[in-house]
Amino acid sequence: MVSLPFVFFCLVLGFGFYFFGSARGRRGVYTNPQVYGMPIPPRGTAIANSTFP
Repeated sequence: MVSLPFVFFCLVLGFGFYFFGSARGRRGVYTNPQVYGMPIPPRGTAIANSTFP
């Protein structure tokens, strides 16, 4: 049998991790934007390594 304070502690701990993770995720969106597509090559290498005619 599990005690009632332990159940409340687990619920509070779960909500804390949930809200901490969502706040961290929102902060990560602004600091590290996700870029879709091919990465842009460094400056000066696109012309030298171009295989297109």
